[in-house]
Amino acid sequence: LLSDFLFWFTHWMRHKVPTFWYFHAVHHAAPNLNTLTDNRVHFVEAMISATIVLIPARFLGLSAPAAFALVVATTYFTAWTHTAIRTNMGPLRYVLVTPQYHRVHHSHSPEHIDVNFGTVFSFWDRIFHTQYQGWDEYPETCIADPKFPLEDRPTPGRLVKTYFAMVLYPFRQMAGDVGKFRRPVSDPAAAVD
Repeated sequence: LLSDFLFWFTHWMRHKVPTFWYFHAVHHAAPNLNTLTDNRVHFVEAMISATIVLIPARFLGLSAPAAFALVVATTYFTAWTHTAIRTNMGPLRYVLVTPQYHRVHHSHSPEHIDVNFGTVFSFWDRIFHTQYQGWDEYPETCIADPKFPLEDRPTPGRLVKTYFAMVLYPFRQMAGDVGKFRRPVSDPAAAVD
């Protein structure tokens, strides 16, 4: 339960903290959800999220084999929630994340932005008021950022180029953010400082 809350919290942070979002955007850029979408993550995001969840679990006494089993079980469950299956699992949707519930999270529609962060349990979103209850909605998925390098042609050369552009995307965005805080040299206020 604690691990799932940490997954929810870190997922929420990946949407709310711009630097974390730049890395998480790689996952959200998938135009079609399927069982492999959950593995479409930037390597930096994978390292950060695993650290944020596994270290506290170990400090709280979870054995290494138990922590590993938890990761494996969660991985299979989240692979299932990324499928294109149209199901909300009836009353279980009030407890568990379903494929449609998580599909809404991947939607680029304005009403779906920053909702449904749950990994296994959906009640965290209800508790923290981030739940969207359009249980039967089946929206299109992808990212709305026009600067993100999406796959536009499935040729081998183009796919490799796009992959490297996606890996570099977060770093370019962060460099742009740093530039926003610099004063131009010609700024008279800068000379006074």
